[in-house]
Amino acid sequence: MKVLLVDDEEAILEVFKQALIQDPSFEVLTALTGNQGLELTKKEHPDVIFLDQVLPDMNGNDVLQQLKSDPDTKNIPIAILSNFNQDTLVENAMKIGASDYVLKYQIAPRDLLEKAKQLVKESGIVATPPQTAAAVTPPAQSVQPQPDPTQSAQVQTQPMPTSTPIQPQDASTQVAPTAPLSPTPQPNQQPITEPEAKS
Repeated sequence: MKVLLVDDEEAILEVFKQALIQDPSFEVLTALTGNQGLELTKKEHPDVIFLDQVLPDMNGNDVLQQLKSDPDTKNIPIAILSNFNQDTLVENAMKIGASDYVLKYQIAPRDLLEKAKQLVKESGIVATPPQTAAAVTPPAQSVQPQPDPTQSAQVQTQPMPTSTPIQPQDASTQVAPTAPLSPTPQPNQQPITEPEAKS
């Protein structure tokens, strides 16, 4: 639930803010002037507004009048939260469209949390969930494996060709040994005879 507190006293703002954020579903915005309250309302569109009556630049009923005249903000429940309870101020605030007129000295800071829930419930609007930062997941990066410098490169060896064993030949196919050749006599060549022995 988004709550806007508009008050010119920072100490009071802090007290009420700390009381509201005890509930983790509450997101609290603060403004010190009427103009700041108008700007934050148009920008953030809170679920409920607690508005002080006495502000440095305008009174609370003037801020209330502008918000209720704007189609974008007229349905936001707005409660006057002030120490001033003059009948005229209270009557004018309720005529303009205030959802409640709460006196600061009559409400404990912790009770403001329940009052905010009550106003939102009565208005029938759906409370805005608190904003949370979404986790950003970096895109996954593919990592290429790096070679290990400590490992030596493997050398691929080619297999040695297997020698085919020589099969023994069959006896029928074996070649007969060749006979030695005798010298062929040349033509016109006298045969050489050994000399006869003398007696």
